Amino acid sequence: MSDEQAHVAEQSRIEGTYVMTSTSHRDAAMAPADADYTAFTGELIGALASGLPDAPELIDVDSLYFHLRNELGAKNFPIPHQRSRNEGRKIVLARNRFLDAPIETANVSDPGLPELPVGHEAALWAPPPTVAADLAAMRQQGESAQADRLLDALAVRRPDQEVAALVAVLGERSCHGDVDRLLRAAALRSRQDLAPLLSAFHEMDLHVAAKRLIHHLADSSGSHIAAVARDFQQAGKSDLIPDLLDAAVGRASSAAPLVALITALWTSGLQGEVDSLLERNASRFTTALVVELGDAFRTAGREDEAFRLYARATEEIASREPSDVASIAFAMRKAGKLTQADSLLRTAVRGAAGDPVRLRQLFSNVAVLDAVVAENMLLSYWIPATAEEVGSLARLLREAGHHRESSDVCARAAVHLSAAETLSLVERLREEGRPLDANRMLNSAGGHSPRPHVAADLLALLSERGKGADFDRLIAILHQEKIVKEVLSRLLSTGRSKAVSDLIVGSKRHGGGLASLLLDNDAALVAKILEWLNPASFAQLLDEVGPEAAPTYLVAVRPETVAALVSAENLPIVSGEIAKVVADFMLIPNNRAIAELLDPASLAGLVTLVGASRGASLIRPTTPDRAVKVLTAVSQELAARILEATPTTRAREIIEYAGKDQAVSWLRLLPERESARMLTAMPGEEIVEWLQMWSPEEIGEILVVLPSDVAVKVLTVVRAEVAAEWLSCLGVRGKTLFSAMPWGWRIGVKRHMGGYRS
Repeated sequence: MSDEQAHVAEQSRIEGTYVMTSTSHRDAAMAPADADYTAFTGELIGALASGLPDAPELIDVDSLYFHLRNELGAKNFPIPHQRSRNEGRKIVLARNRFLDAPIETANVSDPGLPELPVGHEAALWAPPPTVAADLAAMRQQGESAQADRLLDALAVRRPDQEVAALVAVLGERSCHGDVDRLLRAAALRSRQDLAPLLSAFHEMDLHVAAKRLIHHLADSSGSHIAAVARDFQQAGKSDLIPDLLDAAVGRASSAAPLVALITALWTSGLQGEVDSLLERNASRFTTALVVELGDAFRTAGREDEAFRLYARATEEIASREPSDVASIAFAMRKAGKLTQADSLLRTAVRGAAGDPVRLRQLFSNVAVLDAVVAENMLLSYWIPATAEEVGSLARLLREAGHHRESSDVCARAAVHLSAAETLSLVERLREEGRPLDANRMLNSAGGHSPRPHVAADLLALLSERGKGADFDRLIAILHQEKIVKEVLSRLLSTGRSKAVSDLIVGSKRHGGGLASLLLDNDAALVAKILEWLNPASFAQLLDEVGPEAAPTYLVAVRPETVAALVSAENLPIVSGEIAKVVADFMLIPNNRAIAELLDPASLAGLVTLVGASRGASLIRPTTPDRAVKVLTAVSQELAARILEATPTTRAREIIEYAGKDQAVSWLRLLPERESARMLTAMPGEEIVEWLQMWSPEEIGEILVVLPSDVAVKVLTVVRAEVAAEWLSCLGVRGKTLFSAMPWGWRIGVKRHMGGYRS
């Protein structure tokens, strides 16, 4: 049958229709030599002309098909195929002419039946006990062969109840061998006599004998067994059929006799018995037998039965040639068995895992029938394990012209592959000149929330290998899919600190600030994230949350982390507002140790950002040595303002440690009152030493703001001409100090001033 004919046959599967073809679409019809017709046509004409034995009065197309199948198969011609829909196989073609001839039945004079041994004719009428005694005597005399012939003849020639009675007597006498011989021969009785004989056995409670007779009946051809079953049905003894058929199944050593039996049952119109037979014996069939039976059913157009069998052997069916798998799957779909068809394709695809060639063949064969189903099959059922497998399949698909599907399998593979395999495939695609497919695969890897751990592992690999562009692309997808937090958590739990920092930095570029990543996370996780941040990222976070919320994050980290944030190396990235927040945080009593973790240059940088007031507080707990180093690292003006904001005692400690030259350079920038405040507690001689670092005019201004007693003490320590010079710079404002000096000292000073009156 040609492909076109096969197509026509398939398309004719509509309600109440039937099609029979001489062979499959793969085979050519054959004809015997010198025949007028092909083998199929010749058998068809002959069957309709002569009728069918063991068929009903009206020949339907189903019975005709199985008759032709048996006849052609026996002659090694191609097997015909049939397809039907609903009641199509019951369409009647003709009357069965075979039934027009008289039915010949077996009788006691049938020459084909076993003959009575000469001299034992009386055994046909003798009572069973007498027959049993004769048989025993014959065996004692060494005439066992004669006894066997007698049993054979009696089994087929005596009426059913007499055979049953003889079985009972022989059983009572433990002549089990004779009973078995009798039952085996009884199986040769006319088919019409078998049902009554079995009924007699059951009526006499000879159930074991009935069962053994059925087993002997089952040891014959499928056509004979089917004929017996049909006789049972016509005799109203359908209850005997299951035992007969089950016995036949049990004795079958291969699929061939079972197929022959089922075919014969179908030909005899016993389709219901076939269904029951399969249901009862399903557990007894091997997988190979199930497949062979299913194939026979499908060839016979019994697809429902075939598919029920195939359901028990899905893996074996799925391992067939891809073209066969595709054909069976689509036959299932057309029969409305979508779930079974999908199961078959799923099993076939997964069975081909690691075999790109078979996968491509499966796809191509299914695509010929339905491209959508083929694509869904590959993308939904295939679970690749390696980049090599995916890459090879993609190449084979491209070579077969399936370019879009080649791209799709790569993108879909990211759902299943590990991060390392995904990256390997991405690199392979780029090497093959397929950068867009590589990008699609990255998008897919980041776009499936059930696998954030793979996205995290992939991010870590990209970070380690410096794949900045791919890393950035993946981050964008993670933000789009809103799974950044899950990925961040995975990175933290697996110790990928570099990837954590890179993710945070990259998130900023895609509108996903770090603060948003920390929302709804528990405190321990937040603290861990903060500890792993590089200073730039930490500064970014504090800027995002603002001055009010920043302390919440500062308190979550170690003092060393805070110190690192405002170190000289990182301070340039810290805004002034955040620097003030950090400084205020460091001034909390429990946090004062943070300042000690900073080197003087770093502390000076922080002081420069936060101003004199906070700077004075920051250096207050430090040693004078560190304080001086900090002040010398900032501008003179700022240092002076810091000293101005520093308590007097602490300020004097600092300026004393700094030395006169350095200290005076700071004090000179302060108002005279502030300078005087820092000199007040010194002994007069020491104050004089410090004052000598100033000009007379500056000294005069300082003396005015010093406490009167301190100023007088200073003036009485220096020489009179020096005191006169300092007071002269004050003019009238110095008169009060002059008047407070001892009388004798005033005289000496006055001598050099030319001036003040007491």
